[in-house]
Amino acid sequence: IIYPPVGKDRARVDMGDIQKLDEGEFLNDNLIVFYLQWLQDQLKQKHPEWAERIYFQNTFFYQKLSSSEKGVKGINYEAVKKWTSKVDLLDKDYIIIPINEHSHWYVAIICNAPKLLPESEKTNHSQSQDTRKPKRKSLPPQRKYDPKEFRIITLDSLGSSHTATCSNLKDYLVLEIKDKKNIEIPRPGAVGTTAKGIPIQNNYYDCGLFLLSYIEMFLEDPDEFVSGIL
Repeated sequence: IIYPPVGKDRARVDMGDIQKLDEGEFLNDNLIVFYLQWLQDQLKQKHPEWAERIYFQNTFFYQKLSSSEKGVKGINYEAVKKWTSKVDLLDKDYIIIPINEHSHWYVAIICNAPKLLPESEKTNHSQSQDTRKPKRKSLPPQRKYDPKEFRIITLDSLGSSHTATCSNLKDYLVLEIKDKKNIEIPRPGAVGTTAKGIPIQNNYYDCGLFLLSYIEMFLEDPDEFVSGIL
């Protein structure tokens, strides 16, 4: 099965992949990529204005970013810097990063990356933010974090926190801004958050399903979803 049938970014699933849908099996990369591609196409069709605000990183992105050479500390920015040569990440409100570590899937969502830019660089993006869906008129709940500020949220169906992941993604954005914008910014402080109140798996193999479910729920209303898990 190939989706979409024509065009770029086609995902392929074969019979070996289909067997990974059986009870007790882990979803593999091909199945994850296939469903993510379908979700992106659905988003473009139903909510094109939201699609403009969201960027999906490749499922291999974080693996490449975090695989430094032996004896070298930190991230491997050189391995991924060309991946965004045709997209301006600093024009996106949300960056979705599916991650597989130690045979476990989870997702990181970078929120409001343009907030990292100096004020003089935010003008164009602030105009696009005016299209955000108005919030319901109700008393907002007390929250620890402002959903309109820069933040990195990890959603893990085992409830685990991912401090190192958030740290690496911060370093990545600092280098991305320097490389693509020729602007040096200070490294952000503590901005990593573990999502609260989300569904949790009760076995050892359903992490891929939960990853896709989190992303699907997020895409139903990104702003509302993020507000609800902070």
